[in-house]
Amino acid sequence: MYIHHQNASLILQFVNGKKTKVTNVSKESAERNYRNGIWSSTNENTLSKNLFDPESFYGNCPNIDWIHDIFPIISVFTTGGVISIIVTIFFERDYKSYTKDNDTFDDATESTKIELRVVAKKSNDVLSLKRSLYWEGILSTTAIQKKIREEIKQINLYLSQYSIHEIQDPTKASIILPAGTGGIFVHEAIGHCLEADQYFKKDAVLNGYLGKTITNNKAITISDSCCSTDMIKYKVSDDGSIPRSLTLVKDGCLENIMTDAYSSSIYGIADSGNGRSANYYSFPIPRMRNTYIHNGTDKVEDIIKSTKYGLIPIDIQGGNVTVETGNFVFNISHALIIQSGEIVGISKPFLFSGNIINAIDSIERIGNDLKFCRDVCGKRGQLIDVAYGTPTILLSQRTHYE
Repeated sequence: MYIHHQNASLILQFVNGKKTKVTNVSKESAERNYRNGIWSSTNENTLSKNLFDPESFYGNCPNIDWIHDIFPIISVFTTGGVISIIVTIFFERDYKSYTKDNDTFDDATESTKIELRVVAKKSNDVLSLKRSLYWEGILSTTAIQKKIREEIKQINLYLSQYSIHEIQDPTKASIILPAGTGGIFVHEAIGHCLEADQYFKKDAVLNGYLGKTITNNKAITISDSCCSTDMIKYKVSDDGSIPRSLTLVKDGCLENIMTDAYSSSIYGIADSGNGRSANYYSFPIPRMRNTYIHNGTDKVEDIIKSTKYGLIPIDIQGGNVTVETGNFVFNISHALIIQSGEIVGISKPFLFSGNIINAIDSIERIGNDLKFCRDVCGKRGQLIDVAYGTPTILLSQRTHYE
């Protein structure tokens, strides 16, 4: 199998109004060849320039200006405590061509990503609020302005309407994971444990449970998909397999794990096409694609109204899981505080920790508002794009399962 890969990116960054970075990134064509069980690579330009023209791509990206395009939007802040505003806009085009058994497959995508970070001071406290937004295609200046305006409006609401509180013991609060961004929970805490190279570790917490019950919670379904409508999609994996979507957990049972060609051959299990690599010289390993919790039937407002004391993490800075124990931890930059079904304030930073099996058992309500987020995930030194999703879900008070 041969893989040809080309990529171009345009990155614009504004820090407090000053354009600090304008970067054009154009990767030459790369070729990978799989023969007799061995990968070989070259960065020679083997593709026709007619298939990929970075100069044309850069010319089609909008030229964003701070004074004309961005400042009129961020100037509507109602609080005077804004310390800094960073706006980063990524335009990207990616092209891969696969030749396998005399058949050729092409994957071509264009995308726009916006990262917005606002650091603000309220009373004597400093809040850092980050928003990451992603769309397929190259957005126009007007569309970018609209998306930033929507996020600024929501941030304004938090800063102007709610006061900041110290959480004495966050383990006594229920956790309401918000639709979309809360999907990092299923990605970090559950998904990594179900990648084949992690799952088959001798002391891994879920090793040996394939086809067996791992939770008494029958309501939750978890999948990893790779369809034409997904954020992450490809026709052939980076190690030459046709990808298929997986139901990972259903009716309390661990039904599938995510595999690549290597783990499939070693452990005698079907290859799900999860073999992905960051670039042409990195070896493909099992990686997630679009990992998510399926919709439930609850309305979001009903979940919030039913919560006596809870926290809604709005800004999750990252997390990790120990696959041997299933213990996880997330750094929550801030969360909305719920008391008697009402939002009453914003929390200071705290840690959300627990165990994956106990956490799944503690999911009491699942909303009907499934959303996805796109992010970057690092593993074995390889950074790749991933997507994760969840509807709004309620995890009962953590003291019940820690």
